[in-house]
Amino acid sequence: MTVLDLASAPGSFLQVLARRVGPDGKVFGADIQEIKPLGKKNVFVTVGDVFQRETIDALLLKHEIKQVDLITSDIAPNTTGMTGVDQYRSIELNIAILDIADTYLKPHANLLLKVFVGEDVNDLIGPIKAKYKTLRRCKPEACRDRSFEEYFLCLDKK
Repeated sequence: MTVLDLASAPGSFLQVLARRVGPDGKVFGADIQEIKPLGKKNVFVTVGDVFQRETIDALLLKHEIKQVDLITSDIAPNTTGMTGVDQYRSIELNIAILDIADTYLKPHANLLLKVFVGEDVNDLIGPIKAKYKTLRRCKPEACRDRSFEEYFLCLDKK
């Protein structure tokens, strides 16, 4: 299994993914911030803007990979403290991640997004439902009750 983790710093998702894919799988991580070395033979990282195609191409093509089995993204906007603004920016970022998945995610593969849910959430749900057969929403137990953070698991890319 091959996985692309976008906005990977500091690397916690990469560590979990490396264990999940096992020694035969590959995990690729990209972030504009430096990612500390994880000491895992199946994890490959780069520093760069995940919204620039060149960043992802350089990372994947070096390993002769064009598409992956799973994309994960823990991306979040720089928060302002204004809930509506932060939620809207989260939706915008995740719509851009959907576009990246159009290129780099294999058919029938899956996408995991972190979303700040607010009144604009349907601007993201519509495109997800158009591109994936199933959308599952979950709020990890670790998130506070009043947190507007959810994870969207987009299953079976059309």
